[in-house]
Amino acid sequence: ASTMLATCICILAVDFHAFPRRFAKAETYGTGLMDLGVGAFVFNSGLVAQRETGWRTQLRGAVPMVLLGLARLATLKGIGYQDHVTEYGVHWNFFFTLAGVGIVGRHVPASAALPAGCFMAAGHQFLLSLGARSWVLSGEERSDLLTMNKEGLVSLAGYI
Repeated sequence: ASTMLATCICILAVDFHAFPRRFAKAETYGTGLMDLGVGAFVFNSGLVAQRETGWRTQLRGAVPMVLLGLARLATLKGIGYQDHVTEYGVHWNFFFTLAGVGIVGRHVPASAALPAGCFMAAGHQFLLSLGARSWVLSGEERSDLLTMNKEGLVSLAGYI
């Protein structure tokens, strides 16, 4: 409950000038209070998640997150609300990240979670060092769906 409360307060407060920007989600390197909240959500979800079998069951669990992500996207675009595209990208948001983590994470058996996590972390770091880091941090034009959402897509492996 405290994770939910602190994260919701930060999500709402970050849009006001009185909220210190250092607590917001980091846009290049480092961490902020919102990064801690995002990580705590994923960690807590992993603690309470049930292992589900079958793609249909797993996708059914991700549908609410995808619908929330689409609702957030439509609402923000519809009212013209400010959006920091360097956090997740133009269309991507944390609900899509949660859906992806839920789908992929449920395929990993509990006995293989530690080696799979180490493999994902090493693979993610390897991709970043191969050039994904400079691609994500570059100021190149966002001309297609992939480049518009590069931050969210590349960060997904780090959350898994």
